[in-house]
Amino acid sequence: MANKSTPFFLTHHSPAGAFSSFVFGLPGKGVAINNAVPKIQYNADFAVALSRGGKVKTFPFYTGEQEKKEGSRHAEVNDTWRLIDPRDIRRTLTPCIDEFSTQDITLKVYTPHPGIPDPENNPPQSLLKYAVCPVILMEITIDNSKSGNPAYGFIGLKQTFKERLRRLDWSTGGKLCGVAYTDSWALAAKPVKNKVWPVMGNDIAQVVENGSQSVHASGYEGGIMMKVLPRRKETLVCSFGFYRYGEATQVIKTEYLYTKYFKSVEEVCAFGLDSASRIKKESINFDRQTAALCPDQKNREMFAQSVRAYYANTQLAYSGNKYYYNIGEGGFFWRNTMDLAADHLPWELCRNPWVTRNIMDLYIDRYSYVDRVRFLDEPGKTYPGGLSFTHDMGNFTTYSPKGVGGYERANVRGCYGFMTTEELLNGIYCFAGYALSSKDIKWAKKRKKIAGALLESMENRDHHDPSKRDGILKAESLKCGDKGSEITTYDCLDASLLQAQGNLYIVVKTWCSALMLEKHFEMLGDKTRARRAREFACKTAASLVKSYNPQTKCLPANILGESKSKLIAAIEPLAVPYFLGLGGRFKDFPELMGVFKKHIETCLLPGNCSDAVSGGLRLSSLSTNTWPSKANLCLFVIKEVFGINIEKKHPALMENLIHWVQVAAAAQTISDQVLSDKRTALQAIYYPRIVTSFLWIKNRLK
Repeated sequence: MANKSTPFFLTHHSPAGAFSSFVFGLPGKGVAINNAVPKIQYNADFAVALSRGGKVKTFPFYTGEQEKKEGSRHAEVNDTWRLIDPRDIRRTLTPCIDEFSTQDITLKVYTPHPGIPDPENNPPQSLLKYAVCPVILMEITIDNSKSGNPAYGFIGLKQTFKERLRRLDWSTGGKLCGVAYTDSWALAAKPVKNKVWPVMGNDIAQVVENGSQSVHASGYEGGIMMKVLPRRKETLVCSFGFYRYGEATQVIKTEYLYTKYFKSVEEVCAFGLDSASRIKKESINFDRQTAALCPDQKNREMFAQSVRAYYANTQLAYSGNKYYYNIGEGGFFWRNTMDLAADHLPWELCRNPWVTRNIMDLYIDRYSYVDRVRFLDEPGKTYPGGLSFTHDMGNFTTYSPKGVGGYERANVRGCYGFMTTEELLNGIYCFAGYALSSKDIKWAKKRKKIAGALLESMENRDHHDPSKRDGILKAESLKCGDKGSEITTYDCLDASLLQAQGNLYIVVKTWCSALMLEKHFEMLGDKTRARRAREFACKTAASLVKSYNPQTKCLPANILGESKSKLIAAIEPLAVPYFLGLGGRFKDFPELMGVFKKHIETCLLPGNCSDAVSGGLRLSSLSTNTWPSKANLCLFVIKEVFGINIEKKHPALMENLIHWVQVAAAAQTISDQVLSDKRTALQAIYYPRIVTSFLWIKNRLK
């Protein structure tokens, strides 16, 4: 049975580590060519056209074009250009290829996602050069096999704000044809006399209609033309390259790693064209592997959309012999947000495991701190806390000072408060996750003191008196200030997920963190600390089981307080350790796993965490603000860890998740905050964390 056509929505086409994206895919909208701009900012119309007999038809990627009137099949660009009706276009989206096709014109955009060699491990420079080249590949195929007249294919751009383009044949001595915008981006092809040539000017419509060769240096419209003889089918291969000179980041002053290998956008485009066969082959192979691992088309499309958003947020830079990998937090663009780093682990540990080590090394060396804590039942007294991490490493292109994040502020209750407890646990996920998956014993031994400090910090935040510890983290960092309190990553949902101390989600993550540390210490042969971690996990498990309410058939949202909310978000911490192979350790706690399953069944009842209006997954029963990235984690746990057939028993859960990614955020590329009842995007656009959908492709490490 043939796959159904992919819906239209804005999609990123982003090289790894370039913090750049070519964003298009929604009829009636143009293209946003983003270079260090984490938002959708349309700056051009994107023309992919077929000209024959003086008439032109083109894909409908034009900014500001009105929706078609009811009953009308076509919209006009001018008297002779016709926008192809979206109903006549078939779209196929895979992780690496975005294809739009009609009967006689096809556009394919290849966005390779090569594994990036560890730059700190002296890889062959040719491999690193290929992996970080800031280029995507475009193919336009014109089928003129049924016509006795010549045809012309055209691919090009019209700057929305009438900013001038420049000619590539001038800057390359005729080796490339196409157009560029300053040194920021370029669309290029290899010229072929009387077959492939550049077009540029202020009004190129007539040039395309006539198939003529006209290039005027004073223009804001331009592209590449290809002549197709009668009864022939031809393909034009183009590269679209990005470039950015100078500083990539401030405070820690760096440059983009690709500038080490390419000195101009022209060199980027030329390399992309020379590597076209390799890009196509590797893109096709990656897509085939993905399809083999995940037969469900919609889940593959969700991953395709999310992995592109992930790479749109990535920045790989260097300074001297040091390398800096950064993942921005979408439109908020906090640098390497720790709670996102923990959720990205399944993808990173499979594709680029060194990235997790790189991020953790910088966190340990620059963005960690040791604090003191207080307990709410002992006012006026303070005790040693221990090691933890900042929420982030700064914002946008700027690293924050040592030991300071950009997000957290003292004396705040709610958003922008400190997340010391949560980031301790996220740090354990990243620290132990990398060591366990990579088996990097050398690094683990080098950082052995850090592992011990993480365990001690957990213990101290339970209680300063070891005899009173019950596996629940109750302490609050003095960094909060007199008027502040610790929060969780779910700070903008409801009150039941806001406070960190006693929060059910935090308690479950504590249990998982203890199990991960236990396995980490076992790997190091440290039996004493492994036993301490196990004992801590047992205490947490016992507290969770004890807190279960048989009347409500649910775990309380806060073990230390009162809340009427039911939290399906409480189970999402199980996803990453299960992926890492700790499922067997879960089975050592059969009573707790039984409690979790009862909790899940209660949460999934309509009106609880299953939205009464849409059937979509609410992370908290009291909040319609829900996050697709976290819904992915929860649904993965429900299906893979507890064996609940969600497709059969709760089909609306996955249906809504796909809707949120493809429809709700169609005009924002992707959104990680949606309203479950209205099925609309709320905020957190351009967001990378939905790469958690990789769990549907590969559900565990071997």
